[in-house]
Amino acid sequence: MTPTRPTCPVDHHSADYIANAQETHARLREECPVGWSDEHGGFWVLSRYREIKDALKRPELFSSARIQREDGTWDGGAAVPANQSSTLLYPLEIDPPESSPYRAAIAKWMSRSALEQHREPLTAYINATLDRVEPTGRMDIVTEIGMMPGYMVALLLGIDPELAPRIAWPFNAMDVLERDTPEFAEAQEQMGWLVGFLAELCRSRRENPGDDNVSALVMTEFDGEPLPLSGCLSTIMTVIGGGVATTTAALEHCLGVIDSHPEIRARLIADPSLIPQAVEEAIRIHPPVLQVARRLLEDTTVDGVQMFAGERVLGSVLSANHDSSVFPNPEAIDIDRPVKSHLTFGFGVHRCVGIEVARMELNLMIGSLLKRFPDFRVVREECRRFVGESHNNGYSVFPIELAPKMAAAAV
Repeated sequence: MTPTRPTCPVDHHSADYIANAQETHARLREECPVGWSDEHGGFWVLSRYREIKDALKRPELFSSARIQREDGTWDGGAAVPANQSSTLLYPLEIDPPESSPYRAAIAKWMSRSALEQHREPLTAYINATLDRVEPTGRMDIVTEIGMMPGYMVALLLGIDPELAPRIAWPFNAMDVLERDTPEFAEAQEQMGWLVGFLAELCRSRRENPGDDNVSALVMTEFDGEPLPLSGCLSTIMTVIGGGVATTTAALEHCLGVIDSHPEIRARLIADPSLIPQAVEEAIRIHPPVLQVARRLLEDTTVDGVQMFAGERVLGSVLSANHDSSVFPNPEAIDIDRPVKSHLTFGFGVHRCVGIEVARMELNLMIGSLLKRFPDFRVVREECRRFVGESHNNGYSVFPIELAPKMAAAAV
């Protein structure tokens, strides 16, 4: 006999949830920190920091792997409900030890020391973008600086930086465009081109390896055999997918915090070394990805609640980041918080491998913007949230007005 389940009817894809997620989880942390939702085939909802972090550090019990059932459908993986595509997201939707060689290979690209070689060209790209939009007096973060992550990917892959828009736009489009429109269909075509381009890149590097990151990835071995090219391609696609729309969304949230808190803006202008702290606090309050999903491999008990093997588990990153047992006065923006213990980048074996890339991009962009346009203003009346089908927490339209320093305008 199945024990009575504590219930919390969460539908994380609904418009109501997206509009009220913070208030919903504040209530659940108190009343139902571990509860069952019947939506999307049924899943457990975790709302407290402790239980969510514990799940993320135990892949042997809370699996990220997506598996195919006997009837051909898929279960598990990075989302609830499970993605029914046959293409796995490497290394996100496989577990150690199979995921380890992919993760280790790309981690070398994105270590803090390895990224230093890209600081200067990335700064130049940002400034060139600001030069281009300055005469108009405004810019949209998605369509203008939203191409920055694509440029960074081009640097990491060692390909033509002019391809940055073709790399970034299809991934942004998945969040910003309404489905069943000609524009979305065009974005899907562009995604198809990108997949083909990267597949050929992997194949050519396998046949003629060079001194570059893609060559290092496709020549990596596991159990004495080279990694499958399909897994290498999927890994690169996951790197792009995990770094484009989410980084753009994180930038939007950071700029929104600065724009709505004059005291923080003043401190950052006076002391740019505080920008990294402000970034961490902004993305704690507003994580670009609101939840993570896992699949139970064995029966277990969480906070006294019985769970069973095969059941899905959804951990709210947003809720964990607002848990007052970890973050005193969690709703307040405090750029002097001493630790980086938020779960925005995940935790454990599947923690975001591009964490230092995102930090570099955000810190450089915010630093450049505040230096040149310290009085920028978010045009909030024109901002539009991501479409309802998006798994991310961001905006499809996020314009800002550029207000250069008076001294600069007078020159």
